[in-house]
Amino acid sequence: DIKFAPDGVHVAVGNADNGIDVYEMGEGGRSVRRVAKFEGHSSFVNHLDFSADSLKLQTNCGAHELLYWSRSSGGRWAQEKSSSKMRDTEWSTQTCIYGWFVRGVWPEGADGTDINACAKSNTGHQEGRFKTHLLVTSDDFGKVKLFRYPCVVPNADCKPYGGHSSHVTNVGFSADDR
Repeated sequence: DIKFAPDGVHVAVGNADNGIDVYEMGEGGRSVRRVAKFEGHSSFVNHLDFSADSLKLQTNCGAHELLYWSRSSGGRWAQEKSSSKMRDTEWSTQTCIYGWFVRGVWPEGADGTDINACAKSNTGHQEGRFKTHLLVTSDDFGKVKLFRYPCVVPNADCKPYGGHSSHVTNVGFSADDR
């Protein structure tokens, strides 16, 4: 996976070597400099998301792990080992299929590989501490499902849509959510 941070300066690249590289783009995108290399996953990195303030990163891997990374005010990146410190983070995107804000998308008896991808809508409205959005998932059963986001209630209600004959491997919203 590859994602640009909302600040437009940083880009993170998930690798098949179980790591994540973070790059800083120079003025006008004419230069690129690696500023961090994260290691800690047990398998290939398949999903990653920046926080809305571009200071945090959440990542998933093929071993069903969710890891967090944060940048200090001095610019140094490090793994954040306390998930409770990250629970109120507003994520710019939500493509990680594991995590607090998407725990309700997993049906009872799912084995961790049944959901292949998810995506949060780009626009939302303020409701309490968080903006509410739509969340869409794709699964191994040919379904695309639409949820409310955040989706924290186990076995959350959704609107399932069929049409695929087999695995739906990826899903996303257009920039204007249409």
